[in-house]
Amino acid sequence: MRTLLNITFIILVFKFSPVYSQSGDYYLSSGLTKHGQNNFAGAIADFTMAIQANPMNATPYYCRGLSKAEINDHKGAIEDFTRSLNLKPLDPHAFFYRGISNHKAGENRAAIIDFTKSAEIDPQNMETYFYRALAKHSLGDYVGAINDFNRVLEKDEFNVKFLYSRSLTKYEMRDFGGTIFDLNTVIELSPNNKDAFHFRGMAFMRSGKTVNGCADLQKARELGDKSALDIIRDKCSVP
Repeated sequence: MRTLLNITFIILVFKFSPVYSQSGDYYLSSGLTKHGQNNFAGAIADFTMAIQANPMNATPYYCRGLSKAEINDHKGAIEDFTRSLNLKPLDPHAFFYRGISNHKAGENRAAIIDFTKSAEIDPQNMETYFYRALAKHSLGDYVGAINDFNRVLEKDEFNVKFLYSRSLTKYEMRDFGGTIFDLNTVIELSPNNKDAFHFRGMAFMRSGKTVNGCADLQKARELGDKSALDIIRDKCSVP
């Protein structure tokens, strides 16, 4: 998660606020440096010191939440983002990252609420709709997920990540033609994407186009997809 730029922006917003203390400034800056160096344990310790210096400042809670998320402590991250939001209720970034932690913790309904709130405050952040789509997909709301994927692809129609993710949702909906359509573009843009070849191969198979499917699965195997071999042996008459 590339969060350092976000953290740097936030500190500029809060640095000169009247609730900001000199010692809090030191520990927050130190935490930012350590976070940027992937020293997340050290960053968490510094952000904790910044909180102790000024517990009414939302920024160090937010930053500590980001560092906790990096080490997959999503429960702790959610708690810190919530504390940050209690102090700064209209921060779209805190809603966004709490949504990501909720999603990764399997709390997808809570994640959708967070992403929706973030989008209401900052409707220009396309990543919000993308992650909300992932949360909807996880809940089986494939139509809702497709709607969100469509929204982000209207702004960035050749984004490999968005196209690939939408193709997986279409696959779950048994829209194999739509899956193939999206993955054609993914493969044009990312010709060594083994996952795209794998799922396009599976979509061809499910569409009754075994020859095309076997060719894609063989390509996926050549690119390092070990899971393709069993399917090839089972479906493609290959020893």
